[in-house]
Amino acid sequence: MEQNRTKWLDYLATRPERKCGRYAPSPSGELHLGNLQTAILAYLQCRAMGGVFVMRMEDVDAKRVVPGSAEGILGDLKTIQIRWDEGPQIGGPYGPYVQSQRSDIYESALLFLKEKGLLFPCFCTRKEIKIAAQNEPGKTIVYPGTCRDLSLDEQKEKGKTRSPSWRFRVPDTKIKVQDRLCGAFSSNLKTDVGDFVLKRADGIYSYQIAVVVDDILMGISDIVRGEDLLESIPRQGVLFQALETPRLPNFWHVPLLKNKEGEKLSKRNDSAGLARYLEKHSIEDLFDFFCENLGVPKGSLFHQRSLEDLFFLLR
Repeated sequence: MEQNRTKWLDYLATRPERKCGRYAPSPSGELHLGNLQTAILAYLQCRAMGGVFVMRMEDVDAKRVVPGSAEGILGDLKTIQIRWDEGPQIGGPYGPYVQSQRSDIYESALLFLKEKGLLFPCFCTRKEIKIAAQNEPGKTIVYPGTCRDLSLDEQKEKGKTRSPSWRFRVPDTKIKVQDRLCGAFSSNLKTDVGDFVLKRADGIYSYQIAVVVDDILMGISDIVRGEDLLESIPRQGVLFQALETPRLPNFWHVPLLKNKEGEKLSKRNDSAGLARYLEKHSIEDLFDFFCENLGVPKGSLFHQRSLEDLFFLLR
């Protein structure tokens, strides 16, 4: 067991202390314009603070990967003049920068958490959890703790017929994390989410563990991403602490790109990709479009010292 603990701590010892931002797309299709807006904001914030900009490909769930989309994404980012210092195609000292190549690292983090008693095997199916949770229609399903306190004998018996997922044992207390743009965000994970999965029964590592491990070991100091991910901060906050990282990164959750009806533009609602947009518009038009969506004067994306200065215009 000591070897398990040492392996993660050995990884942790390599963590750099630096000013560093990142953009981490998922290669599940082409980047839509909303992704590009977030990428630009992440890039500008990193350059404004004089940081290293990391590109990371989040392909941990192989079933969602679309062949060729990673190359297309990187090509689109280059088209709008985003240049990364570390990442795919150029490498760097804290890679690999592709999640599917980092499974051994994620496993070391899981073993470390298991040793601390913070994980437990769960043998429930999604259907069983939904029934047990008895949620109102449309409400978030909160894991009811079915397998949380199983004895070793009970775990062994259930393991004869099912492979378990591994859940993080959340504290019954309010977790509060500060966002640089949205302010304080808090959640009681036990009542709002429940114990959450870090490794699925099919062996796939969850987004929550992969992104936290990567941000720790790559020395990411500032995370800029869409405000639709704001509610994930408390879960990631407890993982940062459980994995014994010295401090949390700065979080910046930025406005999403929306259509005239106020709906989020995404792959699901046929948001245009860069190539289709540039068939009728210029890159300058694209940046003006982003400024209009953000509610700031045209050209202001490139004349601010930080996102705080930029979004001061919105207050």
